[in-house]
Amino acid sequence: MTTHYCYTESPLGRILLVGDFQGLSRLNIQDGPSPLLPEMHWRKDGAFFMTVIIQLNEYFAGNRQQFKLRLNPIGSEFQRQILMSVARIPFGETASYSDIARAVGKPKAVRSIASAMKKNTLPIILPCHRVVSRSGKPSGYNGGASAREWLMNLESGQYQARGEDQGHGNSADINAEYDDNQNASSLKNSRKTTKSTQGGDNAVGA
Repeated sequence: MTTHYCYTESPLGRILLVGDFQGLSRLNIQDGPSPLLPEMHWRKDGAFFMTVIIQLNEYFAGNRQQFKLRLNPIGSEFQRQILMSVARIPFGETASYSDIARAVGKPKAVRSIASAMKKNTLPIILPCHRVVSRSGKPSGYNGGASAREWLMNLESGQYQARGEDQGHGNSADINAEYDDNQNASSLKNSRKTTKSTQGGDNAVGA
């Protein structure tokens, strides 16, 4: 199966998108601490990612809170389960590593949760920037601290939205195999979320 890639510009700098017909597998913030080079066998094809780019632009403009995309995150089945729980954190809110651990039925697996955040290949769309430590303090983010701060400022309303369409829901919607049936535990019933404060001090991610 052919792997496609392209670059798109964003308020966070250049973003590399990678995927195939199974779904988007990578979103890499190239100005962050871990820029990624395309592999030789990948095919550059911007048209393949048109829907992704449109939805990202809407999100960055403040006009989209929910992504509706086919995703194929890289990782083990347990890591994917963790990321699907992260996808349910509502726009503008946060959850702790402990909240996510309880949601996936592994209340003592906080270190595994932190490891999955670090290895998240689809930041922004699977919003690990909304995951915080128990104290609410930020730790590392694979897109860089400034990117995390920008995202949390956006979601807290510090950046004025361009356009009139604000009604896109409150959490990421994962199509195909990765839907709500993957995880019987619901963040709605198993965790306490707190509204993100302005300035991004409570944000942490992969």
